Amino acid sequence: MEKTGILFLLLINLLSSVVMADDYYVSYYLYTKNFKVLNEKLKFSKAMVPFKSKGKTICKIASNSNKIETFIKKNKNNILSCLFKEGVFVNSYGTYSEMISKKETIILKILPTPVQVDFNDGLVIIRKIR
Repeated sequence: MEKTGILFLLLINLLSSVVMADDYYVSYYLYTKNFKVLNEKLKFSKAMVPFKSKGKTICKIASNSNKIETFIKKNKNNILSCLFKEGVFVNSYGTYSEMISKKETIILKILPTPVQVDFNDGLVIIRKIR
């Protein structure tokens, strides 16, 4: 009887962690001009339709946050390092006159990417959906 009670609690815990995972589209944009950051945006948009598959874990971040907004504010650099490992688009434009740079523009982009964010007792797991 004791074993079935423990197994039931473990099963409930496992199911609640799967149910607690929220689906988002994450995107990032960084615009620099003459090597100065002019605009930067990291956006998490809630998916309107839940994803049908479980994604590949791209990072685990220790955090006491239970809400996505506070998690993003406190862990922006950790989130970006995880996302950059998965790929980023870089566009660079320059204007030169007599071999001297007159204007340099660099744009970094992460196109909207489907991810699951799972808050699990002080550990946040981010999974990328393929």
